[in-house]
Amino acid sequence: MRPSAFRAALALLVALSAAAALPQGTTPMFDGILADNTDPLDIRSQTLERTTVDGAQVFVFSGSVVARRGEMRIDADTLRIVVPQGSQNSFARLEATGNVTIVSGAQRASAASAVMDNTRQIITMTGNVRLSDGNNEMNGDVFTVELATGVWRLEAPNTGRVQTVITPGQRN
Repeated sequence: MRPSAFRAALALLVALSAAAALPQGTTPMFDGILADNTDPLDIRSQTLERTTVDGAQVFVFSGSVVARRGEMRIDADTLRIVVPQGSQNSFARLEATGNVTIVSGAQRASAASAVMDNTRQIITMTGNVRLSDGNNEMNGDVFTVELATGVWRLEAPNTGRVQTVITPGQRN
C-alpha cells in the first residue's frame, strides 16, 4: 500500500489552516505551504462579512469562494474564519462549507464541509469525502485528523464501507 495517498490527505487538510504547524516528524507532501511560508493567502468571494462573537473576529466569505496560497487552492460556497481576540495572524477555527474542494498539484480532497479547529488541533471533513493523489483514491463519509499525533481516521457510517483504490506505479 502506498502511504503517499494518506500523507496527501493529511497535507491537504492541514493546508486548510494556512498557518498551522505539523507535529514533529510529520512530513507534508506540499513543501512550503505550511511552515515559514511567505506566500499570501488570497481569498476571493462575492461577499465578505465581519462580525464579533464572544470577543473573536469572525470573517465570513460567501459566494463562489476561492482561496489560494502558493499552489494550494480551496473552493467552497462559504468560508468562515474565527480570529481570537488579540490575534492578528492566526485563527482559532476555519470552516469551509458547501462543495468544498482542496487541490494542490495531483492531490485533491472534496467534501460537503471541512473544519480546521486550530485550538483543539483537529481537522474534520464530512459528507461524501473523496481524497485522491493522482490515480489513488479513498472515499468515505467522515475524515478526522488529530494534528498533535498525526493519527487520522476515515469512516463510512452512512454508506457502510470505506473505499480505497491504489493504482500501482509503472514498472521499468
